[in-house]
Amino acid sequence: MYYQKLKENLFAEVGYPKDLKELFEKTDTWRKFCSLPQEIKEKFSFPEHQEIWDPGYKVRERAKGREDKEYFHITSRNKEFLEYYNLNPLLEEIPALKNFFEFTDSVSQLASKFILEIGKDLDQEIPGLLKQLERGKDKTLLRLLHYTPQKDDDMSLADAHFDRSGFTLHLYESHPGLQYLDWDSTWKDAPIKEGETIIFNGYQMEVITEGKVQKTWHRVLRKKEYLNGVNRISMVLFVPFIDTPTYPKEARSQDQFPGYL
Repeated sequence: MYYQKLKENLFAEVGYPKDLKELFEKTDTWRKFCSLPQEIKEKFSFPEHQEIWDPGYKVRERAKGREDKEYFHITSRNKEFLEYYNLNPLLEEIPALKNFFEFTDSVSQLASKFILEIGKDLDQEIPGLLKQLERGKDKTLLRLLHYTPQKDDDMSLADAHFDRSGFTLHLYESHPGLQYLDWDSTWKDAPIKEGETIIFNGYQMEVITEGKVQKTWHRVLRKKEYLNGVNRISMVLFVPFIDTPTYPKEARSQDQFPGYL
C-alpha cells in the first residue's frame, strides 16, 4: 500500500496510532525547553559526541542558505549522554527539562514501533527492508524544530532539500507550511489531515529501489496568516536504512536545483 503511494505521489498518508497521537498534547514541553536561558540549553549540545547525527541541542543562524532555527536531536543514546555530561541533577532541579526528556523518550519509543509497522508493509515490495529497519532501529533520529523570527519579507523557514535517510515520518507541526515538489515541478502543501500524517522519501529510498521511487524534495514556508502568531515548532523522525548508502554528510542537498529524473 505505502510503496505504490510513495512511488506515484512522493509521499504516503499514514494514520496515527492512538497512543502516539495523544502524546502530541504535550508538545508544549518543547516550547518550554526553548524558552529556557541559552546557557542552560547549550549544556545539552553534547560536544564530544558529534560523530552520530550531531545529537543534542543546536542553534543555527540564517546564512549561506541556512534557516534561522534551534533544534534538538534525540537518539537512542540520549540517556547515556545525559549521564556522561552529568546532566541528570539539572533535570531534577528544572521541571521543564525533566518533562521535555520524558516526552521525547515516549515519542521515540512509540514512533519506533510505528515505523516497523510501516516497514512490514514496504517489505512486500522491497524485500529485506524490514530487517534493515529492525537492525537500524537504534539509529533513528527524532528532530524537534523551533523556527525563530525572520524578517517580514523572508517567507522561507527551510529551503528546498531532500533528506539523507530512507524515509521521514512527519510527526507534528504547530502551523502549516510543509510543502513538497510535485512531478510537474509545482510546490504543493503537504496533505496533512486530522488523525493522519505522512511519510516521504529520502535519498536511501531512491538508492534501494534503484530510482523507481524518487527522493522527495520539500521545504517549509511561513504562512502569511501566521506572521504575528507563535513561532512554528515541528517534529520529524528520520528513518535510516542501515545497509543502504546515504548522501554524503559533508554535502548539502540545498546546493542542488530541485527536480526529478
